[in-house]
This record gives sequence, structure tokens and C-alpha cells, in this order.
Amino acid sequence: AAWERIQHLPSMRGMRLVLVGGTAFSDSYVEEIQAYAGKLERVHLLGVKEGDDLAALYQHARLFVHASVSEGLPIVVLEAMVNGTPVLASDIPEHMELVAEHGWSFAANNPQALGDQIRFVLKNRAQAENKAARARRFVLTRYHWDNIVKETCQLYESVSYAHKKLPALAS
Repeated sequence: AAWERIQHLPSMRGMRLVLVGGTAFSDSYVEEIQAYAGKLERVHLLGVKEGDDLAALYQHARLFVHASVSEGLPIVVLEAMVNGTPVLASDIPEHMELVAEHGWSFAANNPQALGDQIRFVLKNRAQAENKAARARRFVLTRYHWDNIVKETCQLYESVSYAHKKLPALAS
């Protein structure tokens, strides 16, 4: 709905909306999206992409949008950020943990707010590229797998050590 609102604006000339992904449990939702997208101009539904194909999409995108209303830790948002793609995400807490300082947000379930933010980010390309570079550094520092593994091992070691020091319980 946001794309439908903004696709004909002069500032959107030459822009395309690319939807990537598939379905796990929501075939009817994906079918609804496909039917709706089929009525719009310059919309491409690519299905599931992985590896080099997915990396190329991130690296060539002017903006990554994640409009989810329910998430855990949104790995796809971290992937976009680490690939240097500016990120715009709905304002749910799980997104805000990542994009509050390192991207943009919009009110969830609000196509007008989403469309307005898309236009803002695309108009402010230098700011978007700067914020995307900072986001990449943030993810590499805070969410790098090597660091996560080290922290997890340290946690297990501290628990194991503390357990060894506990007195035996009487049966």
C-alpha cells in the first residue's frame, strides 16, 4: 500500500520495489501479496534468495525495508545492516533495538508513514549512506558471531565454575 501511494511521484522515477522471501506458514498471505503486487508498476517478486544472490541484492539496494509487526531478533535486518544497506523498519521493540540509532523507523501498520519515510531516506542519500556505514560497524562489533561465541563460552565457564564451588546437597 505504501508503494502504491508513492510509486508515481517524481522522486520515485526509476525506483523499483523488490520483494525477497518466501513462506514458512503463511501461504495465503504470500498469495495475497503476490496478487496485490501484480497490480502495481515496477514491483518484482523474487522469492527466496541466498548466498551471493542475496548479498548482491543487499549491496545494490538503495534501502532495505522490514515492515514486520512481530519478531524475535530480526536476523534479516542484521544482514542488511552488515551489508551496508540503509534500513527502514517498523517501530516494534525488536527493530528499535537495532535501528534506533542505526537506521530509520515508521509506525507499524501505517502505509502512509512508511511511504513518507521511504521518500525521506531516498531523498537524503548521503545521510543514508553515512548511517548505513555506522550500522555496519555496530553489527560487526555487537552481533559478530566470534564475539557471541566467546561471550557464550565465558557464560558457560562462569556457571560451571560457580557450580563446582557449591556445597553438595544432602539427599
